[in-house]
Amino acid sequence: MKNQIRKFNSRFGQIPNVVHKRSLLVYSMLILITGVLAIGIERLKMDMSVDSFFQEEEPIKQAYDHFRTIYW
Repeated sequence: MKNQIRKFNSRFGQIPNVVHKRSLLVYSMLILITGVLAIGIERLKMDMSVDSFFQEEEPIKQAYDHFRTIYW
């Protein structure tokens, strides 16, 4: 087990050297991945309303709906 951990640590420790040797490839891949993710960000939708956190049959949701009918 200790031998496996040493091998893992050794390989993990070599990552900065590999990145430094292939910095152009790393930067190119980073720019490519960022571009692909930027294209898809337009389709990302987030619903942060209280209604999206609870299901209809939950008592807290029913109480909230009742509260809204009274005060809104």
